[in-house]
Amino acid sequence: MSLYDSSARCAATQTADISSHAFASSLPRESGNREGRMQTNGNTGRRVSGGRRLTSSRHVSTKDFTDWVSDQAQRYSEKELADLIGSSVKAAQNIRLGKSGCIGTTLANWCRNDQMFAAAYAEYVGLIHPGQADFVGRVSQAVLASQRAHMGGDAE
Repeated sequence: MSLYDSSARCAATQTADISSHAFASSLPRESGNREGRMQTNGNTGRRVSGGRRLTSSRHVSTKDFTDWVSDQAQRYSEKELADLIGSSVKAAQNIRLGKSGCIGTTLANWCRNDQMFAAAYAEYVGLIHPGQADFVGRVSQAVLASQRAHMGGDAE
């Protein structure tokens, strides 16, 4: 065997090793899974055809939520509501009339400043059982009043 033959064989072997390695990492791997899944690149299994996901969640429409918020807002004057939610009187008026709903910051401010509303909202979204909002709201008010009295009015 000549030096030329030896170097040619070595180069051919290295080229075959490199290309087979490069191909091996880009080709899908076969798996023994016969349930409509395939394995690609050694990653987690992927669905070939996705079915409809079963869920037990219920959805609230924007109109239903806006109506609920409007009903809650009726307990306050426009000025009181504006102070509670940290907005203008015009924005509070639109909420009371059902022309607009609440964005996240409005909802957060209202919950922080009115424990009865926060409890009603918790009931509405399913955090507490129906009929518990009044009790939870009053307990929250009592705890906050106690904290304020104990800390000299600085607690929120």
